[in-house]
This record gives sequence, structure tokens and C-alpha cells, in this order.
Amino acid sequence: MSSHHIVREDQEPALFILSAEALSFEKVQELLEWSPTVMVAEWEVNKVKDWRIKIDVVLCGETSLERLKEELADQAPIKFISFHSAEDCLATGMYYLLSAKYKAVNILTNSTDAFSFLSTFNNIDMDAFINNQKWSFIQKMKFEKWVGPATQFQVYPNQLPFSTTGLSSTLLSELSGMISIRATTPFWVGEELV
Repeated sequence: MSSHHIVREDQEPALFILSAEALSFEKVQELLEWSPTVMVAEWEVNKVKDWRIKIDVVLCGETSLERLKEELADQAPIKFISFHSAEDCLATGMYYLLSAKYKAVNILTNSTDAFSFLSTFNNIDMDAFINNQKWSFIQKMKFEKWVGPATQFQVYPNQLPFSTTGLSSTLLSELSGMISIRATTPFWVGEELV
């Protein structure tokens, strides 16, 4: 077991793992540097156990609860939260984080399908990691960042009208400098991790 589990007054973003393959373990380790609460969907428990990190919360179906309690006895103390169907896992996890007063979460997932649902949570900062891309939820409708040349960005939802500074029409930075993306509603912005 790593010793990542150190209390830091809940200032660090929680790490919510819906897909362990969303990032390389090397990148996951960077997210673990600040000792976050690690919350894992039941279908990713074995992969996360292989990482030898402390799991704090498991989201599972009611039929898996007793089996997982036995399998994870060496991880105690651990909190188990049950949901009714796999579709409820994301919602259950997000409502848990809100009720526990988390201010931010890093979500490892396998697609942008959940972004519309996640966009309804305006009282928690969110970054989602998908296929080695980092997606940030921009609640204040303006994203700014200093970047090098040839940095590619994406915006979700795709049909969202937005304006940019320092980016080409394909959302590629042309020079080193400050870029910005503005919209009239909250949106997600994604970029490749290097």
C-alpha cells in the first residue's frame, strides 16, 4: 500500500474512478500527490487494487456489497455506498461528494457522455480525464491559459457558440502565449496531456 492517505482538511480534489484506463498510472500518481479521497466504481476495484493504493469509498450494486466487503477487508476503514444500476453510479458518487462538502473532484472516465449530467453540478469544481485528455468544467464561461505553440483544445458541447483569443478556428494555439475561450453558458474544455 502506498502512504497517500493523509488528511489534508478536504482541500484536495477527490479522485473518482469510473475507468482506470482513462489515464496512465504515472498520471494517476500525479493526482494522488495531495492525498485525495479515492472513490472507485465496483467494476474498477480490481484494477485499482493492483495499483496498491488505499481505496476510501467503493460505489457498488447491492448484490456486490458483501463480496466486496470481504475482498477489501485489508483496505479498512472503507466506506461502501450502494446504487441500483450502473447508470446510477455517477449520480450516487457526485451526490456523496456534495453531501460530504467536497469542493472539487477529478473523475477518471471513458467518454464525454456524462458531461451533460455533470454540467448540472455548479457547486463543485470538476476535471474529467478521458483517454489521456484532461477536460475541465468551465462554470464561469471563460477559460484562460498560457500555452506553447500547437496546443490543441476541444470544447463540449460541440454545437456551443464560443469565441476565442490566440487560437485558430480548429482550436489550435498558433504561438506561445495566453489563449482564451468564452461562451455564454458553462462548458467543458479538453486538451491532450503531455
